[in-house]
This record gives sequence, structure tokens and C-alpha cells, in this order.
Amino acid sequence: MFSAIKALTSALVIFLTFAGCGGKNAPKQEVSPGSLPTSAVAAALKAVPQDAVFVLSVASPTSFWDLTINQDILPVEEKQATALNTAMRAHVQRHLGLDVSAVQNVLVFGTMAGGAAIIGPVEGELKGARDEGGLSMITLDADAEMVATLHGTMLIIGKHENVLASAATLDGKSPAFSGDFTNFAETQFRSSYLAAAADLGKIPLPPTPFTQGLERAGLKVDTSGIHLTVTGEPETLNMLKEQLESFVAMGLDTLKQEIEASSSDFVIGAGAILAYYNSQSLAAALKPIVDGNTLRLDFDLLGGGISGTMVVAGIGVLSAVAIPAFTKYTKKSKTAESIQFIKKMSDGARVYYANPEAVGLGASPQAKHFPASVGPTPPLGTCCNMGGKCIPDADTWEHPTWKALDFAMRDPHYYSYEFKTEVRDGVTSYTALAYGDLDCDGVYSTFSLYGEVVRGEVLPGADVIKQNALE
Repeated sequence: MFSAIKALTSALVIFLTFAGCGGKNAPKQEVSPGSLPTSAVAAALKAVPQDAVFVLSVASPTSFWDLTINQDILPVEEKQATALNTAMRAHVQRHLGLDVSAVQNVLVFGTMAGGAAIIGPVEGELKGARDEGGLSMITLDADAEMVATLHGTMLIIGKHENVLASAATLDGKSPAFSGDFTNFAETQFRSSYLAAAADLGKIPLPPTPFTQGLERAGLKVDTSGIHLTVTGEPETLNMLKEQLESFVAMGLDTLKQEIEASSSDFVIGAGAILAYYNSQSLAAALKPIVDGNTLRLDFDLLGGGISGTMVVAGIGVLSAVAIPAFTKYTKKSKTAESIQFIKKMSDGARVYYANPEAVGLGASPQAKHFPASVGPTPPLGTCCNMGGKCIPDADTWEHPTWKALDFAMRDPHYYSYEFKTEVRDGVTSYTALAYGDLDCDGVYSTFSLYGEVVRGEVLPGADVIKQNALE
């Protein structure tokens, strides 16, 4: 997957270089104000191979560089703009032999093995290209296997195998992008400046209650605002909706606490007040709606008194304070599993010690003891290898000690468990332990509960000892 990310990143970097080759004096396609090159986007979609799992489209009513200059996003005086345009066009012409000053759209697709960018329209011929199966091709980055080819007015840049697949799709030699995911993607891209779609069913997401049952996700930005769409099983979507609402509520609550905590500081206090009340207005618009198998979240940039600046600023503020808090909250909720089950293990040890015959191991009442040490079960790292959560397996818990303790994990779980028994200086004791790596970074938390025999009775510890609880 890393190679895929590297390939896509390289393609985008090269595209951004090309986007800087226009300028006010550069020739460009004649388009009516506010119109988008929808036909060009539709044509680019026909270059997406069937195994694509992610597609992103950026379209502009005029060339990208002209749009940047005209909108004052990157203020450049006329003299510098002309010089920049001349220098960049000469640079690209010298290296590639292409005129990319009219580029209005780019479509990036990703597969599980890599990806490519489809850029257009361009003119000219690739300089120094070699012939490969009828395609004129050049190598851009040998280490990343990045190549470029020209197919009509489309410049295709990306990982070698993905560029070949894209060209073959255009030529009708391999299956085209089609099916439910294609229809979903086209809906997102229609009349959108920016749009993205992902086929969640083909992406190896961690198996959590919030991801199982998700099908597709789409994001689009058009003249009306920003729109997020997720499809899947209604039960999963409703859980996701609740989590989104909890995220917003947690962010607002944290901001409110910041107001109280910083009341004695004028600057910080003023910033906290401003952030809280602006974020309240934003939160009123963040109302996810589940309708059947679809979840929608819309940001209206034109109505409702919310500006694009407020959306960006509000989301930034909420994210800055709420994401760390939400991550901590999520991890803390998962630790409840470890505490619950080491207490269950402790209860099993106490029952076994009092009556070992009851579990059918043939011990006599006079030979009271705790079962032998066992674990960690499953081995450390197992849950992360399964995507962060262990899938239960009855065979894992067949060890005599686990049977003696009547202990087994029958539902998906985050922790590995261990039981230790010891006799030292005449004191018989046990320790029930749980180990977790919730973010799968190799750093483990440890939860333990100690118990020992005092005058023939098992006295379990009153408190669970936590070490590095949230890692």
C-alpha cells in the first residue's frame, strides 16, 4: 500500500508543477464563466480501470494557474506572472515537449497496487519518448516506477502498471470502470470542483463496529457547499452518525471548558470565547442524516449564515481540540474490556482454589492451589495483525488453565490475557493480567489484578493496577 501512496503523491506533485504553466498570457480553452469541463471529467473517468478503489477529481472553469492568479489566492504582479508563465512553459517544453497551459481537470485513481493521474487537456508530443506497445512513454522516476504517456489530449502519469492499465482501458483492451461504485463516483463528480469516492468494500479497513458494513464514501465540493455521503448497512451508519455527533459535542464541551480555564488570561480567554461561539454556529449545521442505507452530511456555504471561512475555521478549531479528546475517549472506552475480564479471571481463580474438584481436574480439597501459569493468550501482536481487534477462536482457549478458570474470549476483543501463579516465602498468589496495543505502535498497556491466600482464604486485590493505560 505504501508504494501506491508514493505513486499517487508523485503524480500529484508533477501535476501541480504542470498547473503552474498557464498565466494570464497563456492560451486556454474558451469557457463560459462558472462552467466546468464536465465532458472532460467524464472522458477521464473512462480511463479508470475496473480495479480502482479510490477516485479523486479536481476541475476548474479555467486553467488552474489562471484561476489561482485571478482569484488572488497567489498574488503575482503582471510582470512576474508573465515571467513565471514564460519560464515554466519553457521548462516543461524542454523536458517534456508539451503545452499544458490549458489544463482544467485532473483525475486521480488508486488501486491496491498503485495509481495514476489523468491530466487534460494537453497538446504536443512527449519529448524523448520510447515506444512501448504502441504507446509513447517516458520514465519520470525509476525508483517509484513512475512513467508518463500521452493518449490523445490526456496525459497519464503514475505507476507503470497503472498507466498501462489506464491506456488499455481507453483502448477497450481491458475492462472499464463500471458497476455500482462507478455510478456512485459519477454522482459525486457531477458539477463538482472537487470530488472523491472510495469503494470501502474493497479497502482493508480495520474490523470495527464502525467500519463493518460500509460500502462507499464520497465527498464533493460544488457551488452549494460541501457534501459527504456514505452508504452501507443502516445499523453501521446509525452508529457512525452517533459517533459524529459525539465528536462535535465533545469538541464544544472541550471549548467551553477552555473558556472557564482561561478566564484570567485576556488573550487566551478571548480566543476561547470566539472559538466556542463560532463553533456553536458551525455545529448547528453539522447534522448528519441517515436515510435507509445512506448517511449524508452537508455544509451549506451559501445559506444559513455560514460562510466558507467559518466552515474551514470551525472545523479546524473543533478538530484541534476534539480529535485528541475523542481519541483518548475511544481508547479509554476500550480499556473497560481489560478491567472486566481480569476481574472475571480473578473470580475464576478464587472459585477454583476453593473447590478444584468442581472443574474436574481430580484435585482433592486438601491440595488447594491455583492453576498453572498461562499466556499471554493470544500471543502479543495478534490483535494488531488482525486489524486491531482479535477475532475469537475457541481453540485458543483450550489450555487446562483457561478451562479451570472458566475463562475464554467469545467476542472480538482488543487485549491479550495472562494468568500467573506463584508460591514464594510460603505465600501462594496469582496475578491476572491484560496487555493491549490499541494504536498498534508496539507500545503496550498493562492491567493487572493481584490476589493471595491469607489463612486459607483467597483475598483478591481491591484495585486494578494500570500501567501506560492509554499507551
